[in-house]
Amino acid sequence: MSLSDQLNSVQPKRSNQGCVTCKWLDTLDQTDRRAFDNWITDGKSIAQLWQACFNDPDNPLKLSSTPFRDHIRHHEPLA
Repeated sequence: MSLSDQLNSVQPKRSNQGCVTCKWLDTLDQTDRRAFDNWITDGKSIAQLWQACFNDPDNPLKLSSTPFRDHIRHHEPLA
């Protein structure tokens, strides 16, 4: 079976739903969003950022660390 045949048979699961982290960031108020973006631009620990977001008691990010890291690599902070 060729690669194109294999790819045609794949049913994407999350890719058509957009970025979960971006959707979650849209729910943050301006102060929290600025703090999130500043954390990234300041080069602080992404693992600690994910843990804080995941464990937020008021608005937890329900996402594992791998797609969160993908978001950080591929999306720009608001600045």
